[in-house]
Amino acid sequence: MAMETFSIIVETENLGMAQLTDLEASLNSLKEQTFPIKKAKEIIVLAGGHVSKDVEKMLNKKYPWVKVQKIKEGLDYIGAKAVGCRFASGDILIFVDSDSVYEKTWLANLLKVFPKYPDADVVCGDTAPIINSNYAMALAMSWMFIVRGPMNKPIKIYQVPMNNFAIKRGVLAKVPLPKNLPFYRSGSIWKNWLLEKGYKIYAAPNTMAYHALPGSLKDWWLRMLINGRDYVALGDYSLKNMKVVEKKSLLKRFINFVAWAGWKTLNIFINAERIVRKNKKTIRYLILGIPLALLNVAVIVLGSIITMINRDYLLKIVTAYEAGNNA
Repeated sequence: MAMETFSIIVETENLGMAQLTDLEASLNSLKEQTFPIKKAKEIIVLAGGHVSKDVEKMLNKKYPWVKVQKIKEGLDYIGAKAVGCRFASGDILIFVDSDSVYEKTWLANLLKVFPKYPDADVVCGDTAPIINSNYAMALAMSWMFIVRGPMNKPIKIYQVPMNNFAIKRGVLAKVPLPKNLPFYRSGSIWKNWLLEKGYKIYAAPNTMAYHALPGSLKDWWLRMLINGRDYVALGDYSLKNMKVVEKKSLLKRFINFVAWAGWKTLNIFINAERIVRKNKKTIRYLILGIPLALLNVAVIVLGSIITMINRDYLLKIVTAYEAGNNA
């Protein structure tokens, strides 16, 4: 069986809270893959509202193997990925982010799952920070990362890290990525639509993406606040059958708030165990990492409380902040 063709799509909307050096590090990590990226049909860098013309020129000169594709400004994070699909021609579409660095075996291990597991419709890698400080440990335990224990073979899962996954083109045609939903990150909604339709999601071992951490106090503050926003906001919407219907409900917001606050707190300790089991050297960061993780959750919960009172306030604040940051 011949290997299916593939395209790589690099999103740059994250540059609203990341740095140009993060994008360069991401592209350099693609260049160093053990499976040659030259076998991709195309590697597309989506140049949205956060990429200046000077940066476009730099990318074309420094990375001649990428196709810099200008896209309409005003798209959200998932919407940019949705538009990027139009410019990719591979049978498998692989999505990466401008603020993540991919380990050398990442591409090879993503791609080999599809022929070995014919029921795999989506294949995901792991995303986490490099845990080399108490700060990184705290964020790994409490922020947005899906932490899994050690894996020695692909396993079926029920999450999709939007900065580290591959999907069959035909599946994406039937369950397209949503554009400009009233959420900061609508990846979990799209993942639920995939599962509703019966598609299978696998995680592959040795497919790590190392995610950049918030680089300033303001970035950290806003990222924690907005992390508490979307799950509470979901209380106002019905999301079945690939439709989004608004049904405002303070009661559902409150129920989501209680569930989210409890889960985020519990998840610190679940993630701590998984992280240490995966890399025993990280145990040195637990003593200070756990209090810092609890601080993160406190700010996340604050974001949830604000959202419970005013659903869209934080979304407007963070969107405006990101719109003002360009590379």
